[in-house]
Amino acid sequence: MQPPEVIEQIYGLFNAASAASAPGKPSAPHWKAVEDLVCSSYYVDPADGQSKPLNGHWPPANGGYQRQMVQLKKGDTFDRYQGVVVDKKPDPADPTNKVPLEAGDEFDVTFVGTFMSPMGKAGTPSVPQSFESRALDRAEDKYPLAYTAEVLNDIPVDLVEGELAEVIPWYGQPGGGTQMRLLFKDDTWRYQEWKQMQDQRFIKVDLKSSPSGEYKVLPNNRAKKLK
Repeated sequence: MQPPEVIEQIYGLFNAASAASAPGKPSAPHWKAVEDLVCSSYYVDPADGQSKPLNGHWPPANGGYQRQMVQLKKGDTFDRYQGVVVDKKPDPADPTNKVPLEAGDEFDVTFVGTFMSPMGKAGTPSVPQSFESRALDRAEDKYPLAYTAEVLNDIPVDLVEGELAEVIPWYGQPGGGTQMRLLFKDDTWRYQEWKQMQDQRFIKVDLKSSPSGEYKVLPNNRAKKLK
């Protein structure tokens, strides 16, 4: 079956699963039906005529249900697993070019991404959610970087708005946590969103670990490539 018929079925199953789920208590059988349909669906890309996974077989609705738009407020704390390291170093033969980091290289970490896991609000303890409740797409030890982010000042929603949602079970994980998706509104921040948030004193980021063991965490959000 090809879209749009399958998309209508997915919407129907998604709505039923959302209605059957409570905060922190997703209905596993309902969401399994959604995942089975999504992950068995493909479409033909008109650009190259190739069959490709529908939505990359990612969960619908950016992985969340019971979504609400919120402002990121002073004192909110989050943590995040970052799946890629985008940093490179100047090419010794041509400093205008960038080349991949090598073992032993130290560098200032560039933070990227749009999803975080809430840990707490001002006046409440910061408690990390379990890894399994996040329903991420790989094992914890496959993530090169993990860090926390604290909101230092209320972030205007015309710069960054948050979408708070319950996490859909997916990838063999139970979900049931909460997620915050960042919607960056200022086009001048493009590709520098986290740097801008830090430079303008909206957030404070602390690099905590390298779950994959590929990097050594150094002071001041620096890291050393180990392998």
